[in-house]
Amino acid sequence: MKLIADAAQNHDAAALKKLFSPRARQKATDLDSGLKYFLSAYPSGHFTWQTSGNGLYGVNEFFRQATVLYGNYEASVDGKKYELFFAYFPVNDFHPDTVGLYALAVVPSADSGYTASGDRKPYNLWARQFSIGKTDNATGNPGVYVPQD
Repeated sequence: MKLIADAAQNHDAAALKKLFSPRARQKATDLDSGLKYFLSAYPSGHFTWQTSGNGLYGVNEFFRQATVLYGNYEASVDGKKYELFFAYFPVNDFHPDTVGLYALAVVPSADSGYTASGDRKPYNLWARQFSIGKTDNATGNPGVYVPQD
């Protein structure tokens, strides 16, 4: 989170892009535009953040492992509240090209959670796709969440 925060505060899209795994950089749909969108949430470049619940999922098989970390943070920029999420693979012995940041999102707090009818909002559906699949590979479409109009 510290590296993401530093890059966001400096509006450094190149530094954020370097955090992404080789596979995420290759497979993400328009990563550069996604990073531009992500950085647009921090107009002044300054924000505060605190964890709102992190987690991990991992598999082990014959002395090999894959682990994905989920970062969930509450961010505040000039009094506006945001949800910040990332999926990060610190290790994947099965598919080393996924090691690194795999998914990144920032949305206004009002855009997270559930609708009045109890359905998950699009951001929450997007964030739930990231895990480790049956072939010990990353699941989900890597990149940066950008809301669809």
